[in-house]
Amino acid sequence: MGFYKSLRRALTTHGIFDPSKKFDEDTELMLAQLHPDAHEEGGLACNDKKLLIEMRECIMVWIKSMGRQILQGNLNLVNTSFPVLMFEPRSYLQKLADIWAYPSYINAAAAAQDPLERMKLLVAWMVAGLHHSVENWKKPFNPILGETWQATMPGGLQLFMEQVSHHPPVSAYQLQGPGWALSGWSQPAVVPVVKFYGIKTVAKGARHISFADGSTVEMSMPHFAIKGVVYAAKPHAEVLGVARLLDQRHRLEAVISFGPVPGTRQRMLARTDAVCGEIYQLPRSAHLQVHGREVLRPTSSAHACACVSRARGPDVFGKEAAVGALALL
Repeated sequence: MGFYKSLRRALTTHGIFDPSKKFDEDTELMLAQLHPDAHEEGGLACNDKKLLIEMRECIMVWIKSMGRQILQGNLNLVNTSFPVLMFEPRSYLQKLADIWAYPSYINAAAAAQDPLERMKLLVAWMVAGLHHSVENWKKPFNPILGETWQATMPGGLQLFMEQVSHHPPVSAYQLQGPGWALSGWSQPAVVPVVKFYGIKTVAKGARHISFADGSTVEMSMPHFAIKGVVYAAKPHAEVLGVARLLDQRHRLEAVISFGPVPGTRQRMLARTDAVCGEIYQLPRSAHLQVHGREVLRPTSSAHACACVSRARGPDVFGKEAAVGALALL
């Protein structure tokens, strides 16, 4: 019970629930997986009041200067000028690396002999780092053309980034680890969404992971949203959409969906930041892929949390890796 008491204390500090109330088993399971900064509607909440005041003052000034373009929806925030107080002291090249914070999982995937086990580890690696993309509430600076950034991290991981285009902004990157390499490019688009008074970020691009045994996995990413930027008491960030990992050589495809799980009765899986997915065995004929997939390994937020907890290892930032309700990791 010590864990629950500590968790309740942390969540109470952030105003998420009243500790005097009693909870059923399903609620206890949900609380056990929630991040202290969990928003009641789902996702990570911005609980830094000082930062929130500063950012909203800047946003209102910016809205007044860009009002017509916002109403017309003809606006890509990547190419828009903002007050300097809205920026974090990093460029987008550095921010790109945030989600790759747990190389122990992809190193284990490279060492795995079973293609299905490798795919499971790749899913854990991809999902575990997504919450780092929204933990800093400020915007990174746009890289200049030809800008480069590289880093070496524990576990033998090397990162190489370069800004290869300015209009449109395109960043190329390569990661190298023991027995694997990831290469790809990213073209971010950030657009305002009036529906939830926030913004949505979609990164176009291609990502390929190559392993020493000759197999390759293609990866697509979900998109990110920050809701309630202007009017909500606490803005919150979420990961939405679908991510896919495709291994053509072994005919495996992982499809990971971010959002409420249809038909669920569990409160945890009904949150907007729930994550669930399946790993499929694809048919040999490409024409039958859409209708002929066989589910090999269904999973959900709760299942993924348990699996990743068992596989948890040291990470490069000294943070705990966890997979559960996605934006609450």
